[in-house]
Amino acid sequence: MSNDCRGGIICFLIPAMIGVKAVQAKIFSGNDGDFFFWTPDADDVVLVGPEQRAVPLPQRPIPVHAHAIEDGNRPDDDALGAGIYEYLRRYPDSEGGYDLADLLRNAYPHYLMDIAAQVIMIEEKEVDAPFLRRKITGLKILALLESRAQLYYQLGRSYFEFATMFTELPECRNHLLAAREYLQRALHLEAGNPAALNLLAQIEAWFGRNTEACRLWQQAATLVDEPTRSALLQRATETDAASSESPLIDELEALGATLLLIGEGEFAAALEILERLQEQGRVMAELPTPEFYYLLGHCREKCNDPGSALVAYVQALELNPEFVPAQTGFDRLSQGAP
Repeated sequence: MSNDCRGGIICFLIPAMIGVKAVQAKIFSGNDGDFFFWTPDADDVVLVGPEQRAVPLPQRPIPVHAHAIEDGNRPDDDALGAGIYEYLRRYPDSEGGYDLADLLRNAYPHYLMDIAAQVIMIEEKEVDAPFLRRKITGLKILALLESRAQLYYQLGRSYFEFATMFTELPECRNHLLAAREYLQRALHLEAGNPAALNLLAQIEAWFGRNTEACRLWQQAATLVDEPTRSALLQRATETDAASSESPLIDELEALGATLLLIGEGEFAAALEILERLQEQGRVMAELPTPEFYYLLGHCREKCNDPGSALVAYVQALELNPEFVPAQTGFDRLSQGAP
């Protein structure tokens, strides 16, 4: 029988095939067939540390790497820890995550220390999308065990950063909705967090909920000193006076759509969107980034407009003189110019 579980199918392994009790699979996002689900006996434990302290196993299916039960025996203690650790890293939102994280805490604390160390390391330096995704996963696992305002705030801030990464713009709406949820959780536990209020206000404004955004900025302003107080009140005033144009999230999604169009070779369609967004100016006012101008130049170049492409590459380099793709495009067109 194949170990591969295809979408929409619940797979059951015949216990006689592998000699363990109640192996069960469940549907989960991204099911890749790497894990089987093994249910311990009622009195089963893992032995921890030099003193061999007994930690009871929960009476629920536990994810185990497929190779750990191929020999028909109970998965050994190390295999159980490794399986749980890897499963939570892949699927931190899975049902029953608390029980699994709690077992790591009690029986395999070194895995949680590794997760915390990764989060701290990523927090302290600029990273790309895969590393930020790893940080979010680590924070989610830690938050399973402890409902702390700071953890929820870090998750909200990380999702916000994720949403504004250029490569993640096709999914920016989902990322911003996740950021909003975690920031609301943080504020439920700690209502006086001005950083969380400010970030939540920004998200509400991008979704076109200007009244709520103004309220949040005004609330945050009461919690900080000058000049931050004036800056927050200014944001509230500007937002309150803004016209009832379409929410910025629509334009961010349109920018994300250009990435997909470019990937499909639809440069003319992408260029039409990019030039409209440039004319409107709202995206670059909120998120000034050299990637925008680089894509604009790239599409102009592909549409046989090298002169305008060169202008866009220059605009990208004005924002970041070390942005290599734009410098490469600039050098290419400059060398080809008469």
